[in-house]
Parts: sequence; C-alpha cells; structure tokens
Amino acid sequence: MGNFFISPTGAGDKSGKDASNAAPIGSLNTLIGKAGAGGQVLLLADKGDYTVSGILGITRGGTAGAPVTIRGVDSAGNAADAHIVGTRPAGWKAGDAAGNELFKLGTGADHLAFENLRIDNVQSAFRASADISDLTIQHVDANNVRRFFEDLASSGTATVQGLKISDIAVQGFSRNVVRLQYDSSDVVIEDVRADLGGQVGDDFPIGVHLDGTVHNVTIQRATIENVRSLTGGYLNGDGFATERGVHDVQFIDTVARGNSDGGYDLKSENTTLLRAVSEENGRNYRLWGSVTMRDSVGRNPVWRGGSSEQNQLWLDSAANVTIINSVFEDAGTRTKVISSEGKLVLNGVKITHAEGATLYTKTTLPGLSGQDTVSETVVAGQGESSAGYKTTSSATDPATLLLASISKGETLLAASNLLRGVGDVGLSLFEPRSAFEPFGGDASVAQSLFKAPSDAGIVEVGKAQRLAFNDFAAHPLK
Repeated sequence: MGNFFISPTGAGDKSGKDASNAAPIGSLNTLIGKAGAGGQVLLLADKGDYTVSGILGITRGGTAGAPVTIRGVDSAGNAADAHIVGTRPAGWKAGDAAGNELFKLGTGADHLAFENLRIDNVQSAFRASADISDLTIQHVDANNVRRFFEDLASSGTATVQGLKISDIAVQGFSRNVVRLQYDSSDVVIEDVRADLGGQVGDDFPIGVHLDGTVHNVTIQRATIENVRSLTGGYLNGDGFATERGVHDVQFIDTVARGNSDGGYDLKSENTTLLRAVSEENGRNYRLWGSVTMRDSVGRNPVWRGGSSEQNQLWLDSAANVTIINSVFEDAGTRTKVISSEGKLVLNGVKITHAEGATLYTKTTLPGLSGQDTVSETVVAGQGESSAGYKTTSSATDPATLLLASISKGETLLAASNLLRGVGDVGLSLFEPRSAFEPFGGDASVAQSLFKAPSDAGIVEVGKAQRLAFNDFAAHPLK
C-alpha cells in the first residue's frame, strides 16, 4: 500500500514517489499497480489541466475492502478537482466527432474508487469494457460528454457487480448520463444532477438507461432534465428508462423534468417509485411492467410534437401498476391524464385537470380499480399544455397559513406555523424535495421540518420568510 502522485506532464524523475517527482497522466495504470490494495494515486489539481487525447486504459485494482483510490488533490494534500480535458468539440452539435474515451476499465480493474475530478469534452468519461466489480465514482463534475458512464464490452460481456455513482453533476450530454446492461447488479446511483444542455441530435437520448438483466438497483436523489429529440415521427428522449429483463429497481426522491418523451419509461419488473416527481415531460410516467408508486407527483405534461400523446400516466397492456397517495395536476386541455390498457389500482390519488381534458381513456376503464378513492378537481384550461402550473393551496392548509401570516408581517407566527403545522404541508408547494439540501443535506431532514413535530427546534424567522416566497424548483435556497 502506498501513495503515488501524478501531474499533467510529470515532474522530476517522474517516478510518482512524491509530488516533486510526479508521474505523467499516461502512467496511471502503472501507478495503480504500485499503490496496491488500500493505496492512492493522487492527481495534482493545481498544476494545470490534464489534456488527454486518447484512452487511459486500466487493468489493475485493489482488493475487497481495500480499493485503490484515484483522486484529485492540491499540493498540500487537500481534496481538489483535477481537471481533465478531452477532444470532443466544445459546443458539440449533431454531426461533430464524439471525442475520445477517457477511463477504460478492462479485466483486472476491480476494487477502484475515483473521486474529485472535473471532466470536460470526452465521448465517455468512464467505460467498463469487461466484467469488473466494486467500482465507486463520486464527487465528479462533467461537461460536454456523450456518455458519463457505460458498460460496453470489447468482447464478451461487461457486467459490473457492485457499482456506486454518487455526487455527480453532468452539464451537456448527448446520449446518456448512465447506461448499464448485461447482468450488472448491486448498483447505487445517488445525488446526480444532469441536463442535456441542448445537445440534441444523437440517437435515442436517455438520462439513466438500464438494459439487459440489470437488477438490484437503487436510484435516489437524482434529477434528469431536458433530454430531447427535435426531429422524427416520434420524439425520443426519456429521463429514466428501464428495458424488459431488468428487475428490482427503486427510484427514491428522483426528478424527471422537461424531457420530450417519458419522464419515467419503465419496462422493468418489481419497480418502486417513492416520492418521485415527473413534470413537463411528454408522458410523465410511461409504465410497461409491475410498478408500485407511492407519494409521487405528476405535473404539467407537455407534448412537443411527433406521434406521441400528452399524458400524466400511460400504461401498456402488460402493465400491473399500483399508485398510492400521489398527486397529478395540470391545466392543459390536450392532456389525457390516464391512458391505460393494463391493470391499474389507484388508492388515495388526487387529480387536478383542465376542463375539456380527458381524465380516463376508454381503454383505461376495464383494468382500473380504486376510482372511489380518487379526488378530482376540474380547473379552467390554460392552453394545450400548462408548464409551470401549480394548484392553489386550500385556505386551511398549513402552507397557506404560513404564507398568510408572513404577508401580514407576522413573522413569529409564520415560524410557529411552520413548526406546529397540522397535517401535510402540500406537495404542490414544496416539491421537489431534492431542493431542500440547505436544510440538512437530504429530503428526510426537510420533511421533518415540514411535518413539524413539537420538538423540531427553532426555525430562524428570516429563513421561514424565504421559505414561503421561494420557488424551490427554480431557485433552491443557498
């Protein structure tokens, strides 16, 4: 076990034994081997950009419980993002070269962790090209990539067993943020923020795509936005998609927004959606297999052209779906709220739709149950679609009381209302929960504030004021 150093072009004798003798980036695989189980390869982040025009092939790793960590640091050893720049054209547009692959993980690249990197202008930031296990990628930002991570075999399979992708931001991708296939399993994808960034024109863009027999996957606190196609008879572009053969997938506190096709296009079996948000997609939820959805939101679907429909919920004939305590709301006259040919059970669902919109298509009714638990509200239409529309809270809703008290200048009462609130504060005002990081870093902390137990503590009055007037989706608190 040891620590070895890398700089963009190397220094001293380039052995990597210390920062003054840092090896060049092309020596990465060699130094992983030298570092050994539990060792580190440290990429100096304050020595300039790492300009890489080819592939950094990796065939060495650590051992179970003792991975080799590759991470960015400054010269004092503090965590800092090492900046790697590839050959993909900046401002990529359809028809341009895809750029170079960066980290290619082959046979032997097991038990590795990558941290504190900034990766720009590459075809793929990480590619598993063979069967590997125990891979962690965290605290990485990427800009202008075709794919951030994929497993694509050079020959045979490239199954990844034990994958964690955490705290990732991707701005500008043309194909996928994450693509997993083969028999990959035991996967956690969390705290991911990704926006296509206008890179339209690649084939079948999808934010997170699970294929093959991928299984045992948890996706949590992930937001995928603006995955779109602009041409063709059917406009592809899904936030999250799973294919037939995939099973046992959980979505927790995830958000799909502004995608041209499905927010969630799920063909997997034994799929769970908990506190999911889907808004301003062509079809907010497009479900083909067995799905349980709980405490989730569909809002303002938007048809952007092509042969698709504008739906909150679309079910295939093979679908078997249960939806519990969830909300669907919009004021678009083009919307078919539920278009289903499968089996659908509703339990405690609230639906707000425009006058003239379709609540249930005719094909929905034979497989539908639980209509008597549905709360339906009809509102005036705001055009064919209603991006940005939110329902108004009732006069007795704690959120309304909070707003009212602040509007009168009674800020102490506002804080008190927030703390003691009666009942639920209302998904329509405070979703998505992922916007509440300033209140402790995760949704559960925010939720405890809004449920407001008597021992929740004291809320700063100024923060309560900002809370009431803030549009969390557009302007998260800082």
